[in-house]
Amino acid sequence: MAVVLGPQVRAAVAHGLAHLDLWGRDTGGDWWALLVWEDYASRGLRRPVTILCSGWLPAVDVKPIADVDYTRVWRARLGPNPLTWPTASTSSDLHYGALSRYQHLDPPDGMTWTSTSARRRARIPRYEQAAPQDRRR
Repeated sequence: MAVVLGPQVRAAVAHGLAHLDLWGRDTGGDWWALLVWEDYASRGLRRPVTILCSGWLPAVDVKPIADVDYTRVWRARLGPNPLTWPTASTSSDLHYGALSRYQHLDPPDGMTWTSTSARRRARIPRYEQAAPQDRRR
């Protein structure tokens, strides 16, 4: 079964584009966006794997993309406790709850984030992956 993701947005928590899964309004009247995005992590020197992440970000930190229709995104009333807010409709590997653009997001245990996808990294020659001072001449 294919995963259906919401329309794309720009958000500080995602290295690329994120998908808007749900709008939510908390008890104080502030709007939040439930986002789903891909990130890449690796364990040691192994190839990076794709990690599907999700979390709630204040709506003011989400930037729409021109000519994208956001009217079909569902809206929800959120309770006072972010721990009880809905999770993404996709079964994400990591759900972070309420986030801010300044928050450091932890990778899965024993892994580190990498900014290059496994597919793109496979095309980069190994000598280009080494630091310049470590390359043989």
